[in-house]
Amino acid sequence: TQYPAGLSRLEPIGVILCASFMGMAALELIFHSVLQLISGYHNLWFSILSITILVTAIIMKIILYIFCSAESKYSGSLLALAEDHRNDVLTNTMALATGFTAHLYPTIWWMDPLGAILMSIYIAVSWFFIAKEQVEMLVGRAADPELVEKLKRIAKGFHREMKLDIIRVYHFGTRFLVELEMVLPKDKTVKWAHDRSLKLQKLLEQQEDVERAYVHCDYKARQYDEHDWEMIRQNFQEKSRRLRDVYYSYQNPGCDEESHLLTPSEEKVDVEQQRWDGKFVAHEEAAKTKSRKKSRKMKPPLGELKAVPVAVRLASPVMKRSQEKDF
Repeated sequence: TQYPAGLSRLEPIGVILCASFMGMAALELIFHSVLQLISGYHNLWFSILSITILVTAIIMKIILYIFCSAESKYSGSLLALAEDHRNDVLTNTMALATGFTAHLYPTIWWMDPLGAILMSIYIAVSWFFIAKEQVEMLVGRAADPELVEKLKRIAKGFHREMKLDIIRVYHFGTRFLVELEMVLPKDKTVKWAHDRSLKLQKLLEQQEDVERAYVHCDYKARQYDEHDWEMIRQNFQEKSRRLRDVYYSYQNPGCDEESHLLTPSEEKVDVEQQRWDGKFVAHEEAAKTKSRKKSRKMKPPLGELKAVPVAVRLASPVMKRSQEKDF
């Protein structure tokens, strides 16, 4: 198939797009409301028909909000709809209150654009947090501890000869992906391990919050989680620091190791300052000269290297004759 992992992650993307459109609409409304405040007084007129339409819309939106919010736990789209209905209730209520007040008291006409600005700010902020939550789901945020403990209990109580070693539960769109590492006895066959792992996988996938489950079998527990992102990041930083130290010591032989342990920003400022002062090139030349002198001291001259085998060849007949005389 074209999408072997399914299309469940398409739903958060739709919510993010919806949040972007609503945020832009709120900013546009703020812009026009500010222009209306700057332009000055304007006459606002409300009729019985407009009031009836607004009240009916508010009642209908309240009913839809209650229904969508009750089912939003299982769907990001219903969560977005519930948020949209709630915003419609608040905006229509604010429009009815501020607009009708400005209609009754024309001297406070500014209440209508001011109410629009306040509601637009609220809508933009609320949709921003909804989009942030959906992005975290797409990235793979860890599950709540309650769900992790629930899945742990299922894995630990599944079979007396299967021991739980490591569990990972994180978002895979709106639902969760579960990874288990179970420890089995060494003498069990592949068929035995496969059959019980498959049963455990299906049991986990029957949970309403679980999208997919993967069960890995091993014959011994691991000392650490080799897929722990924090440990991987720390190891990468340590290797990068060592490589940087080796490169610096190669470029600057004889330099004290403690003197160059700077942060990347401090190193950048230090290098730029040296270049600006005209000392950077001189420092490199001095380091290269010092390195060449050091290598010359360690290696004997070329004449000495050639003289060694000649001396050995000349000395070998003499040594041979002396040995014959002694014999």
